Amino acid sequence: MTVPPNDPYADDPTPSSPSPAPGRGNPFTMAAPTEATTPSNPFALPPPGNGNGYGQPAPSAGTAVYGSGARTTSPPVVPQQPPARDTQPPSSYQITIPSVPADPPPGLPTRPMSEPAPLPIPGRGAAREDSTVRIGMWGSGRSGKSTYLASLPLAAMQGRHGTWLVAGTDEEAARYLNESVHRLAIERGFPRANRVIEPISWSFHGTPPPSGFGSFLRRSGLAGRRNANSAVEFTLELFDPPGSFYATGRVDETALDHLANANGLIYLMDPVIDAAVGEVSFQYFYGALQMLTSRLASTGQLVNGKLPHSVAVCITKFDDPTFFRHLVGSTGLVTQDPDGHRLPRVPQERAREFFDWVCARVLGGGAGMVQEALRAYFHEDKIEYFATSSIGFRLNQNQIFDFRDFTNVAERPDGMVMIRDRPRPINVLEPLIFLERRIRADRR
Repeated sequence: MTVPPNDPYADDPTPSSPSPAPGRGNPFTMAAPTEATTPSNPFALPPPGNGNGYGQPAPSAGTAVYGSGARTTSPPVVPQQPPARDTQPPSSYQITIPSVPADPPPGLPTRPMSEPAPLPIPGRGAAREDSTVRIGMWGSGRSGKSTYLASLPLAAMQGRHGTWLVAGTDEEAARYLNESVHRLAIERGFPRANRVIEPISWSFHGTPPPSGFGSFLRRSGLAGRRNANSAVEFTLELFDPPGSFYATGRVDETALDHLANANGLIYLMDPVIDAAVGEVSFQYFYGALQMLTSRLASTGQLVNGKLPHSVAVCITKFDDPTFFRHLVGSTGLVTQDPDGHRLPRVPQERAREFFDWVCARVLGGGAGMVQEALRAYFHEDKIEYFATSSIGFRLNQNQIFDFRDFTNVAERPDGMVMIRDRPRPINVLEPLIFLERRIRADRR
């Protein structure tokens, strides 16, 4: 039989193997392929194998094929053996297909059974990993660390620092928050000296203070790509060991480990207590600073020869009557809000000048060495200063500051000290905002 020349599927005008006469049979019935029917034209479609060309199985041996003029049977089909593991079935296009090796070529490492955790792309995944900001509290005994921590949730609720929500990240942290608020706001008493050896974590959600502090962030270059008053969310991990952990001549290893692992430090300087124990205060400060520097130097963590921490220096007890009157009478550093409660404050742009005045005129002696040590061991662009009060000033019946009677502490008949008016913390939340922004800027 000769293929008609007008058959579009013909690939060779030469006669092919004989096939059953189609007669009036099914035009889709095709002859069973043989190994000798390999097309010579590389662009021709390969003959179907073990099927009718439409995905249906070919008739088995001895099965009648209908649709032709005569009842015939197809030739037996010998089942093919599956290819060996190291071989491939022959290609219909006469292309040699290399076999897939059973094992990796020599010299290529095999993939381990367990792999490290996948690395997220830069962006939201990486930001979640950096959501924890670890802040260490650093101050001598009776410098006000416990009261400072207790006043944080009050400062957040009072709304003078923007809109904030502070929550404990676990049961212990939530209990600490509740007890702190109850002690200061309800009992009007000061918290007992802290024994928080294990870190406690609080989550902060809110915006930085408007007006003055937002402009301070812009001047400091910390507003970044976000607006200075944009939303902030971070987890703060605080550690508040007793002041004796930093005693002269020895620094507890637990406290030292925490300071070394912290991203930022809050250093509390008490102008009232430290004035009486100036030299001792400097010795404790310098001893801890030396051990911290030695620890980080041994692990290669110093940055350009200095400690990598961001530092918020808080001069506490801004509300102390003796100290405050001396500050107002000797300097022009104190201003007063023109409206609202008309609270006094030290403008943030003059906070470093305020710190220098306290070191030189109030503390003297070893305080000057604290001042020099801070700027020698830390990067100056990572240090900020704050005039801080954990309880604030007493207000008169019209809720306005009155210089004739602003003391917010009184002694009870039993000798215990109590808070006269509701606590109104000053600059206790702002140091945390500064540290958070500074640390985020360093991570970018």
